Amino acid sequence: MGVIIGKKLLDLSGIDPFADVNIEVSGTAIIITSIKKRRPVNRKLETWGMQIRSAIQHGQKPGKSVWKNDVSKSFEKDWVW
Repeated sequence: MGVIIGKKLLDLSGIDPFADVNIEVSGTAIIITSIKKRRPVNRKLETWGMQIRSAIQHGQKPGKSVWKNDVSKSFEKDWVW
């Protein structure tokens, strides 16, 4: 699906003309938002424990996990390959 948007409207919106966008409808409004680039997925398992602990310290609430959210050195040792 494509939508043509005038340059003046794009300039006023601040949306990069070459960026991907989300287009959604809410009632009688059409909402166009730029898609934010997400950080790449961290595939380095040895850093997950540190990241989880940091997220919890900064107020994130961990979901339930099969390991009961216990990220210990023994967990990292057993599950890092």
